Amino acid sequence: MSAQLLPVPLERQSHSQRRLPRHIGFIPDGNRRWAVQHGLAKEQGYARGIAPGLALFEACKALGVEEISIYGFTQDNTRRPTAQAEQFRSACVVFANEISRCGAALLVLGDERSRQFPVELAAFRTRKARASKSIFS
Repeated sequence: MSAQLLPVPLERQSHSQRRLPRHIGFIPDGNRRWAVQHGLAKEQGYARGIAPGLALFEACKALGVEEISIYGFTQDNTRRPTAQAEQFRSACVVFANEISRCGAALLVLGDERSRQFPVELAAFRTRKARASKSIFS
């Protein structure tokens, strides 16, 4: 194989050489398993997942990904033990506030009529709020 056919390592490619998607979706998973593996209660894993999520956001931002979707609190999460559901909901709120402070424009989707919907996320429910800044400003 000639050297011309070998791929150029990502760190040596110019931004224009990279073939990156404009939009990436993530499903955070494994926080409870991680907590158990590290001798913590399952509900403690959610808060520990915030920093890696923010690092992932910053990596996407640095690479030039224009938009990300993060699938968070689902109906399945509401069926977990109360302590876990509360900690998960709290971690979602903390993450949303942190990622907003980092420059992300958020649009939170969900059934705000549900008792499970975090009222703290209501500020991120309108497209007007999102239009006030770009996804990565």
